[in-house]
Amino acid sequence: MKIFFTLFFTVSLITFLAAQENGGPYSADKNTVLLMHFEGDITNSANNGFTLIESMAGTYVDNPIPELGKAYRIDNTPDSEDSHCLYSPHNDLLNFEGSFSIEFWVKTGDLGNEKTEYPILIDKYQSFGLGVDANGNGFSGYVKFENDTEVNFYQNHLLEEGKWYHIAMVFDTTAQTVSFYVHDEQKRPVFTATRNFPQGSNGKIQHSDAELFIGGVDGGSNIQFDGWFDEIRISTHAADYSEMYIPDSPFIKAGETEHFEFYTNIPGEEDFHLQIKNELEKEYAKLSSLWNRPCKDSIFPTDSKIAIKYSPREDILLIQENTPSWKCGFHSLELNEIYLSPITSELQSDYYYNLSGLAVNEFAQYAVSKRRIIRDNNPYFPAYFLEGFGLFEAGFRPRVDSMKAYMEGRENPEISFIQDTTGIATTSKKDVTVSLIEGQIVGGWSYDEVNPGAASFIAADWPRYIRGYFLIEEDKRFRCVAATEHFFAYSAPSDSVYAHQCIDSLEILLAKYSELYELEINHPWAFTFFHDQGNAMEIGGYSSNSNGAGYGGSALSVYLFTEANKNVLDNWWNYGVLKHEFFHTVSNHFNMFSFFYDEGLTTYMSNAPTRKDELNFYNQRIIDVFDYYENTFGRPPTMDEFVWDPHRGVDGFRGIDPYFFGAAFFHYIFQTYNYIDVKNFIVGEGDFEGALHKSEQEIESGYLAYLDSLLHPVFEPDTLNIPFFDDFNDDQNTFRNWNRANVLGEEGWHIFDQGRDGSLCTRIYVNDSPYEEDDWLLSGLFNTTEVENVKVSFSYYYWGDNFTPEFYYTTSFQGKIEDTEWIKITDFPTIEQWTWNNLELNLPNDGDELVFAFRYRTAIGTTNKVMIDNFKIEEITTDIKTSLFPKNNIQIYPNPATSESIISFQTKTSGNINLSVFDIHGRKITTILNKNLPAGSYNYSLSKNILTDGIYFLRLKTQKGISTQKIIYKKE
Repeated sequence: MKIFFTLFFTVSLITFLAAQENGGPYSADKNTVLLMHFEGDITNSANNGFTLIESMAGTYVDNPIPELGKAYRIDNTPDSEDSHCLYSPHNDLLNFEGSFSIEFWVKTGDLGNEKTEYPILIDKYQSFGLGVDANGNGFSGYVKFENDTEVNFYQNHLLEEGKWYHIAMVFDTTAQTVSFYVHDEQKRPVFTATRNFPQGSNGKIQHSDAELFIGGVDGGSNIQFDGWFDEIRISTHAADYSEMYIPDSPFIKAGETEHFEFYTNIPGEEDFHLQIKNELEKEYAKLSSLWNRPCKDSIFPTDSKIAIKYSPREDILLIQENTPSWKCGFHSLELNEIYLSPITSELQSDYYYNLSGLAVNEFAQYAVSKRRIIRDNNPYFPAYFLEGFGLFEAGFRPRVDSMKAYMEGRENPEISFIQDTTGIATTSKKDVTVSLIEGQIVGGWSYDEVNPGAASFIAADWPRYIRGYFLIEEDKRFRCVAATEHFFAYSAPSDSVYAHQCIDSLEILLAKYSELYELEINHPWAFTFFHDQGNAMEIGGYSSNSNGAGYGGSALSVYLFTEANKNVLDNWWNYGVLKHEFFHTVSNHFNMFSFFYDEGLTTYMSNAPTRKDELNFYNQRIIDVFDYYENTFGRPPTMDEFVWDPHRGVDGFRGIDPYFFGAAFFHYIFQTYNYIDVKNFIVGEGDFEGALHKSEQEIESGYLAYLDSLLHPVFEPDTLNIPFFDDFNDDQNTFRNWNRANVLGEEGWHIFDQGRDGSLCTRIYVNDSPYEEDDWLLSGLFNTTEVENVKVSFSYYYWGDNFTPEFYYTTSFQGKIEDTEWIKITDFPTIEQWTWNNLELNLPNDGDELVFAFRYRTAIGTTNKVMIDNFKIEEITTDIKTSLFPKNNIQIYPNPATSESIISFQTKTSGNINLSVFDIHGRKITTILNKNLPAGSYNYSLSKNILTDGIYFLRLKTQKGISTQKIIYKKE
């Protein structure tokens, strides 16, 4: 027992003496270069032969910290006779070529006068120094290295007047770090930060041979300091200031979770963490999901856990004389520590609710501060912003009555009202402060951009949000009307059912995207549903040409185009803006790094995904881009030019549309690669080799070939049966049974909501087009094996000039429009403009298939519109010949056929006669006859035009139409 006591006493004494030495007064050792006690003179107690020079004689005062004795007065008040400082000409001892430490005690005086606008404490020709903010907003430090790289520190915390602070900077060449410390009069840490040497730095500072100034410069300027110094020490070693303060009641570790460690020095409160740990981990997961995206530094420590320290309020070092009595939470960004004190008053309980609310509140304040520093390099986070964000994250929402009371008699909210947080715990200031946060998160700023209040938000968005959410009529007032696991829906009560439908659908879509791309998203979305465009402009700040938006990965809003769309939410859900903007927010988790890839992948994914006929819809864009690069550079565009569009606007070039060309790129990529490959490609900022295992040149070559293939599309129409009817009212608002091709121009057939019966139809509309237009709408392939004649009918509407309707069909579709022999209906009846017309056509069936096509062709500068609805095909079973074209009498004998079989036919008109053989896939095998003949009967030998056994078709084409005959061929 005696031995134990002696050992304990010895260790305690060593610890006590070390604590006494840290912070002074010091004794000189072999590492000491400069040691100034200021006990009535400016003697350098290091006894190494040099001392500081006074620009003018200073005075000495008693330091209230007893052990420090006297202090030195630097007088730079406006009334002082001259500028006052201490300095040393160049001395090799102050070259700072290895590790070193600089420390001193300081108290500020008259800052911000004409002499002290930018006060320096210590400076070495602006390559090394320590300073103080002229407004008393903390101390700062900087180091500039030989390679022009820099390290900077900003305390950004209001100093207490009349108080002494201990300042230290430690330069450690072994660890390659620079550390900055601020302690209060009790030697408690107020600010601590450590930075690594910048990349490429050899650890040597710039201008190491420059003179050293303390408290300003000789000769005067506006960078003088006014105040007091004591115990200045410069040493050639890296000092450790972690043990300057030893608390009376040490903390014990009470528990830990994945991301937090919990400590307390309150006896009996060792289980405090059980009340808060789950909510803290949940908030950590949420904010980490929001802010820790690929290719970005984590805002939270990755090599240690965040410390939560629960202690009596008087033990929390950050509490100052002016700290309000309700405040129970504090944090240190540098130490990654959060300090909580027990809730002991009704005022504190009203503000925080409970310990869990306090913990989430303060952790949120810590997290948003880290985000602004790491993401925005912005250390500005005033108290009103932090308190507002903390309250919002802890669950507090602005109350309608409080907001109305505040806004009474005001046109707009005033930021000055909340900038002073006095009374925030007991007045409507709490509601108004949180409204500044909620207005950003549900609006166009989102969690990703939430800030103390940008000027544009304060001037326009904040007032709009307050009017829409608190001040307008109750039945129109926006509020949270529905919630799911990941979505909070905001709308007027009358639109709640539609808002709920949207977020239910979004949950399904989020699950799909999360599975496809292996995402773990733990944050919520704020989804706002506007009734119409006017509503969106009035409350959401929409422009007249906007119909929806996604913001920062956590906010989303849309409005309805028309009342009719409310029943099914089609135009903007299944095919439109909601899915598009939602994927934008999801793709924030990929680190989207270019507009081309962002809009391209979003367009591909949101169109479920983009069908290839969507791409065939925009051939003119490919033609324009290829023509520009060929005419300007003599080559096609490169991959880099597709992505960054550097020639947009040059010589009238309209640029590369990222929506179309981006979607085409991913349509090409997804032919070979999967969703994870694509995610890795985006996360890697275009990592062709690593993610796609091909060079950029190889991908570029394949993409160019793919674009060229779109100019000559190969269609594989769906097989359809007769009877058939299509009113274009597909539940996905897509062309269910049709393919589109845009041969020339930039318009195309699309679904439209002014059909014959008031629902949907297909339409093409051109308004003073700068291009010639040539647009096709191809039907599926109709099986007519058992059909002799068909009747085709449809409703047709048009207006405009320089336009003739064109309708075609073929009995042998070749896959490409240009390779197919089309039969044009030349007897198209005259129809009236500006009204719906019904058309009926009777056609013969001379084969086993039929494909129909509507074609739209106009000249440059044309304005007109065409709509088609209620397309119907029926079989004609009567014996009356109703065909527009009489059949040509074609026979082959014998059948099954051999090379000796004879083909017989007759034609009643003279002209070109084409007799060809096709296989069952519609491919031409041979042409037996192709010449002009007079009317009459003819016989031709099949001869050896067919080489293999099988089923074939003879096709006879004359001026009057086409006849086909099925044959079964067998070799002799």
